[in-house]
Amino acid sequence: MRDTMAQAVELAESGKRFCLAVVVGKSGSAPQIPGAKGLFLEDGQVIGTIGGGCLEMEARRLGLLAIHTGQPAVHEFRLNDDFGWDDGLICGGRVEVLLAPRPEDYVDAFRQAVRDRARGVLCFDLESGKAMFHADDTQQEHVDGFATALRTKRQVRSEHRYVEPVLPPERLIVFGAGHIGRQIAQQGSLLGFHVTIVDDRPEFVTEERVPFAHERVCEIPQSYAASLETDQDTYVCLVTRGHRNDARCLRELIGKPVAYLGMIGSKRKREVVRQEMIAEGLCSEAQFERVKCPMGLDVGAETVDEIAVSIAAELVQIRASRRGPILARCTPRAVAATSD
Repeated sequence: MRDTMAQAVELAESGKRFCLAVVVGKSGSAPQIPGAKGLFLEDGQVIGTIGGGCLEMEARRLGLLAIHTGQPAVHEFRLNDDFGWDDGLICGGRVEVLLAPRPEDYVDAFRQAVRDRARGVLCFDLESGKAMFHADDTQQEHVDGFATALRTKRQVRSEHRYVEPVLPPERLIVFGAGHIGRQIAQQGSLLGFHVTIVDDRPEFVTEERVPFAHERVCEIPQSYAASLETDQDTYVCLVTRGHRNDARCLRELIGKPVAYLGMIGSKRKREVVRQEMIAEGLCSEAQFERVKCPMGLDVGAETVDEIAVSIAAELVQIRASRRGPILARCTPRAVAATSD
């Protein structure tokens, strides 16, 4: 949601009037989870989304009213109601949305949150609509939910406060900028990863060819793999121009901490590489077990684009599994009920 926050800062700096909408609670089935954000502009434009459909249209109607009254509020939406938009809501769940029409209450916090590699929490006061950013290095233990939000990577909700983790995007390192590598990098960028693409062919890592990559590295993949510093938020895809190059990179990466380590190829390729690495003492059976090969979810992918989508889907699956359960649950009763 950094893009929406960055756009809110730009709109405020340009003097445009708008209302911020944030999903701050969810129970049951709902189109979006806590943390989803939308900006409702006076001219009718919507930036970002809190779920689309009639839920968003009703929130937009209330948000435009709030621009004129200047009053923030949390509204409850029961997703089996008909607000007169489209065909009504049938999800059956419940969401609570903060509508904050005064950018001066939260823009400074957003400005801090969207800084490169910012880490901390955003804290919203649900009665005033005001927000503050608390950096992780300030150790704000007195802020309810601070540690929980950072540990679980989930939003935390109490009756009067909503706490949202702000974390640097996970890194996706793509070794190989060929057809599939290029498409994986593009998918990763769309999914919010910080993407680095590595290839020793200069013409393959130009800005013109891979504009969506945040970093383009022209280096022998094996050498870059050897020097690469990783952590538990690093995702690695090996799709170099040859199986031997993939295996060489894997030898350098197998012992490093990563969230995901995938190598393109068949089950036979996996078995050949596994036997070689274990025989040479480069890894244990348990260490090799974490290597995803073949990469990607089995969706029957055949084309380059389909293969990249299947790999991107697996990255999303792994990333989601590393988060805790949703914590920002709706309050037992609405903070402020919607009304016509």
